[in-house]
Amino acid sequence: MTGMRPALLVCVGLSMAGCDAPECEALSDCEGDEICVDGLCHKRAGGRLPTFDMGVRDTGVKPDSGSQGGDAGMGDAAGVPPRDGGSADSGSSSDDGGVGSLPTEGDLGFVWAGELINGENSSAFHAFGLLQRLDGATFSESHVEFQDGEASACTLSIRRLNGGAIAGFEADSISVIPGPTPFSPFSMYPIGNGRFEPSADPVQRLYNKSRTAYFQIYGTGNAGSVEGMLVGVSAPPYVFNAPEFPRGQPISISPSPQLLWVLSDLTDGTITIELFDSVREAVLTCRVMDDGSYVIPNAAVSAFLDAQPMPSVYLEIRYDRESSSSASIAGGGMIPVTYRASQGLRYPVALP
Repeated sequence: MTGMRPALLVCVGLSMAGCDAPECEALSDCEGDEICVDGLCHKRAGGRLPTFDMGVRDTGVKPDSGSQGGDAGMGDAAGVPPRDGGSADSGSSSDDGGVGSLPTEGDLGFVWAGELINGENSSAFHAFGLLQRLDGATFSESHVEFQDGEASACTLSIRRLNGGAIAGFEADSISVIPGPTPFSPFSMYPIGNGRFEPSADPVQRLYNKSRTAYFQIYGTGNAGSVEGMLVGVSAPPYVFNAPEFPRGQPISISPSPQLLWVLSDLTDGTITIELFDSVREAVLTCRVMDDGSYVIPNAAVSAFLDAQPMPSVYLEIRYDRESSSSASIAGGGMIPVTYRASQGLRYPVALP
């Protein structure tokens, strides 16, 4: 059994009563080959975070596994999930609504680990990393803002590759500790062109009982390889669906419906509502007041449909938390990386 201390077995095998006391409060409380994260000692093997192999799952997650389409099959050239320019404060929400479209030049660093409930007993995952050089590619892009009458706005971002190629930075893996549960950590591995994906599903309830999620990029030691320090992101709260919108049931967006959800007691007052196609070339993002109800402006929905989104199309209601940090490039240089943790609901969209 890898990465688990005997003291932890008691809390896993029995009720959680009496297990509230942290196993560690400082690095010195753990063994020499372990680190202290969220009150638990995690074993480090070969310089990376642990894999737990108790017949549950090894490291890794395929993006949006369990979904019908989702982000699966999204090529490196496609318009991948938007990121904010990134607040440096751990766990802060995006200042621009999480829209800030991905850049079309320079270097791109973006890591996303999120769970979207798309049915009563199923989940889809945003789980991938991007470490890319964009200067060898050419894009068409546009960003249009739509006011919603609620002192907030939605932004439609379209980003499509026209020519050239996206080049990737080298790294060994990107590891994630989404919470203190013993089977949660997973890693993402390079699949080409600077994209990193896991290889199996994580344990559902990715941020269950979590206070902080942690991300780390491990380099290969070669010149040009990227390596980043351990970065913490406040774990997002859970979004509860309203009875009017059962989990996983299709939603019609024309005309735009009044979306309903039950906000979390842990909300920071804002929530992300996002409409996107399966390759995320067309993404409509609204960062709005978390009051349990919202209507996407009809003009924004019409513009999204006019962009001819690729099937399939999904709508998400989720909490996003982000942190940004610079990772080092072996041999010289830095790359800014935004880390996003998300949790929420996903609905398939019935197109008109």
